[in-house]
Amino acid sequence: MRRRADTALTRLMRWLPVAVAVAIVAVLAVAWRALPDGAADEIQVTEGSAATTAAAPGTTGATETPSDTGTADTTGKAGKAGKAGKASKTVKAGGKGSGGAADGRKAADRAERAALAQAFRKRVERKALAKSAGCSDVTEVSTTITVVSYNMKSARVGGGLAAIQRVLAASGADAVLLQEVDRFRAGTGRVDQAAWLAARLGMESSFGANVSYGGSSAYGTAVLSRFPIVSSSNTHLPNGAGGQQRGLLKTVVDVDGVEVSLYSTHLQNKIDYLKVRQAQAIAPIVRADPNPVVMGGDFNAWPGDNVIGIIRSAVNDTWAAVGAGAGLTHPATNPRGRIDYLFYAHEGVVPVSASVIAATASDHRPVRADYRITGESALCPS
Repeated sequence: MRRRADTALTRLMRWLPVAVAVAIVAVLAVAWRALPDGAADEIQVTEGSAATTAAAPGTTGATETPSDTGTADTTGKAGKAGKAGKASKTVKAGGKGSGGAADGRKAADRAERAALAQAFRKRVERKALAKSAGCSDVTEVSTTITVVSYNMKSARVGGGLAAIQRVLAASGADAVLLQEVDRFRAGTGRVDQAAWLAARLGMESSFGANVSYGGSSAYGTAVLSRFPIVSSSNTHLPNGAGGQQRGLLKTVVDVDGVEVSLYSTHLQNKIDYLKVRQAQAIAPIVRADPNPVVMGGDFNAWPGDNVIGIIRSAVNDTWAAVGAGAGLTHPATNPRGRIDYLFYAHEGVVPVSASVIAATASDHRPVRADYRITGESALCPS
């Protein structure tokens, strides 16, 4: 009897590790299947973050209407594999947000997981496309770019467009994020201001129309770039009684084969609840962008305000990272507040330096920053 018991115990001890291993494998298999589509890739490769969304969580929906662009015909000149040419659209985001903070965190987590998965898929697709097009192996890119954000007050003060041009030329900017830009408005000489500046600075331009004055006359934001513009889209932000329509202009540029998303925006002045809603609409859009991100604008809020806290939940404050001093930008002649910002986000963009330019061509001072852009690019036969 004792011998049989010893034999049974010996068999049990022999097979116990196997049973434990089988149980662990089963648990891992269940957990693996529970991951979202593409999340398995995130465990092996951690990159960037995610696809652009058209509207903020909790909105009533997004509608698309044709957008206005500046010198849009010059886009898509990079000639590199995978470039889709320029596509412009305006997306209108409205409605009231819903759900509690927990729902918001869950949505943000889902967006981030999806972003990582999409970034990985994009990398794989880029390599496959490069190979099919006969391109050389993907190479590492490291390029330093200078970005300026400037509320130009429609060039109504300080010497007009020529003065704005001189400030931007002296800044050495590779990309400019502009606010309060007119296009063909009677009060500012019926000039397409973004296109006018771009032509004289050797850049391309995109324009986001937020307020229309009939025909092609409009007011909004713009992006100028020495790098080829790949695409541009303008998202109308939530508006309400007493407010002026504001937007978030996204322009994707090709920096030596690496796509970088540049955002220009201008939040509501004085109406606090609208600024908060607009910030809440912006945060998930930039958080879900799969590219390196640089966003600039006049946020009409100080660093400690709730609005900036919402924005910083999705991006990093460049001045806080590499700036020195208070970084005051407004009013230009005797600045007392920091309401103009440059932000950055995601893998592939690192701030190097930041400064405020002491210019009085507008009622705001421009903010300037250098960023190191890294990523992968494929050199293809022309």
